[in-house]
Amino acid sequence: LHRKVKGPTPEEKEKEEKKRKKKSKETEIELRKVIDKAIVFKWINTNASVEVLPGGQCDGIHSYGSLKAPARAFRSISYKNIYPGIDLVFTTKGDGQAGYEFSYVIRPGSNLADIKFQFVGSAKRIRLLDDGSLSVRSGINEIKITKPASFYGDFLNDKFNLNEMVNSGFNVSGNEISFILPDNFDSKRTLVIDPFVTNTNN
Repeated sequence: LHRKVKGPTPEEKEKEEKKRKKKSKETEIELRKVIDKAIVFKWINTNASVEVLPGGQCDGIHSYGSLKAPARAFRSISYKNIYPGIDLVFTTKGDGQAGYEFSYVIRPGSNLADIKFQFVGSAKRIRLLDDGSLSVRSGINEIKITKPASFYGDFLNDKFNLNEMVNSGFNVSGNEISFILPDNFDSKRTLVIDPFVTNTNN
């Protein structure tokens, strides 16, 4: 979610304040214009009966975008078998770092080519950068998605063996994103593809 507030400059506000010392501050609110932009992930041809499993509920409640009701936050949300044999897991770092990971756990026998997603909503421009990351602009700000770290393993282990790393990257075709892996990657082992989304607001 990106937000931009348009309103009077400090000089204009000072002039306006002199004119309305005894008036309500509602005038100032009316002068401001709030613009919200939301970049939305859309996964293509997913399993219609996917199982959603939240994990690690956080304290407190939150507001988000235009939602009127308070929302709960979780440290992880798993979409089991979003594609046959493939789970999608969203996780937060938990160290105050803005952003989140969206990780694919690809089990033996599943098809990597099934994974395809788009950026919709307020997404205006998608670029594959020289470092292998993605830049997606909303017209107000941008999000950046790191080049995926991919490795063999059961799931997100902070101490994974560097020798188990697999070179991977994004493939961008118009507004459709998929992943690229080496031809010789071992499809008989569980593989995790693990990008990180940064700068999720303004």
